[in-house]
Amino acid sequence: MGRRRTLFRENIAMALRNLGAAKMRSSLTILGIVIGVATIIAMVGVISGLGKSIRSQIDSLGTGILYLSKYESGFQTNHERDERRKDFTRDDALAIARLCPSVQRTSAEIKRPGFAELGGKKTSVLGVFGGTETFAETGGWELREGRFLTGYDDSHRADVCVIGAGPAELLFPVGSPLGQWIRVEGRQLQVIGVFEKKGRFLGQSLDDIAVMPLSVAEELYGMRDKVTYIVIQPFGPEYVDEATDEVIELCRRRRGIAAEQENDFDLTSQENLLDLYNQITGVFFLITLIISSIGLLVGGIGVMNMMLVTVRERTREIGIRIAVGARRGDVLGQFLWEAISLSLVGGVLGMLLGYGLAGIVRLASGIPIAVTWPGVLTAIFLSLGVGVFFGIFPAYRASRLDPIDALRYE
Repeated sequence: MGRRRTLFRENIAMALRNLGAAKMRSSLTILGIVIGVATIIAMVGVISGLGKSIRSQIDSLGTGILYLSKYESGFQTNHERDERRKDFTRDDALAIARLCPSVQRTSAEIKRPGFAELGGKKTSVLGVFGGTETFAETGGWELREGRFLTGYDDSHRADVCVIGAGPAELLFPVGSPLGQWIRVEGRQLQVIGVFEKKGRFLGQSLDDIAVMPLSVAEELYGMRDKVTYIVIQPFGPEYVDEATDEVIELCRRRRGIAAEQENDFDLTSQENLLDLYNQITGVFFLITLIISSIGLLVGGIGVMNMMLVTVRERTREIGIRIAVGARRGDVLGQFLWEAISLSLVGGVLGMLLGYGLAGIVRLASGIPIAVTWPGVLTAIFLSLGVGVFFGIFPAYRASRLDPIDALRYE
């Protein structure tokens, strides 16, 4: 045991010494490994950070929220089919709240992109909503000042609105917006409330929003009791599965869907949103993995080539070691550890470069990153694997040299 430990330390020291003696050749050899590992680490760091950010953003929308729409979620190519489907109405929302025991409340909503204007100032694109008195509670919105919409506002088509922090700060840099009149999509509305800041979701600001009574939005957009979607809030996260089954069954009955027919609507949960994000990032990660694997392959071939050259240059040294009593396993271990050391140095440098690149991405775009132990272990095991796989043949070749022929080699 003591001999093995001593031999291990000697092999490591000798490997590092030999690598240092050929700095230029070693640097060029590990370049492919550095690039491959750095690409993977940067992507893992960005995706992990985005995953945590997306999870917190989805949670900020409200715990266990469900979204009901006639449109399929995710990437769809058959938009004409979705357009032909029957629209949901505010009556559907009321029926779900009344007849589904696991549902606490619902919010029938209309959403369109639009703008708000005041005195020559115009916002960037807003999410313009039509909603009822349940909009804020269902969606987890809190007021910074003022009040929210009431049933009276909706039933009387009151020309009022509640705006987010984005348009409030742009249109009213000084003073309170409450009581002021703004133009939203060509309609004059009085500001009765301002939402607290809510941040961003999937790269879009949740604060760029304006909410008017649902009846006003129906009139403005010619919806005639139709809604874009229905937001459903179960009594708690533990009721999500029950609420999902109840809503699907009720909607199928109300829409006259036969038992053998598929749903002509989509019910999406927060987990579905997270799954969709994972699918998108999974494709990008797979592409990145393939590209970075090419870099690792090139680096591995470079390691093998360098070790074959090293074996040829040190043939006489190998012969002397075997002649004075070194075992063939000792020679194999010596050159294998040199290959592993070369790869590990590339892996460590690649890991540092990868996290550096991820940091640059964060500074440039604001995308969060996460330094995780899986990322660190990935870099180490990738490097170790490349060293073992591409170093075993040169090391084996060195261990099989005939000592007499090796001593004669010049």
